[in-house]
Amino acid sequence: VDSSKLCDYAGVLFLHPCPPTKHAGTSFYRVRLPDGTLGGNICPPPYESLSQIQGFEEADLSMFEEELEVHNVYNRLLVYKSDLIHSATSYFGWGHEVFSKRLTVVFFWKTA
Repeated sequence: VDSSKLCDYAGVLFLHPCPPTKHAGTSFYRVRLPDGTLGGNICPPPYESLSQIQGFEEADLSMFEEELEVHNVYNRLLVYKSDLIHSATSYFGWGHEVFSKRLTVVFFWKTA
């Protein structure tokens, strides 16, 4: 989740022309509640990020269920509301070779 204090929307532009896997895009998640059921997919107001919510300070991956994966496709622009729970699906690259790594441009904006 991107800070709701800083932005309302976020965007990711995928710029690697030939990623070694399409599974290096962005995934969106829902919270898994203590009883195992699925909760919501946004950071609830008045919190600005999940880390402010008691119990989420040390969140682990078992607390989330992937709901949607958007693949890493060259020149694809992904725009979403910044309060959606999301993360890079995975990363790739090795050593100091810049062109072998996941290449994106991310941006954020606040509406008036």
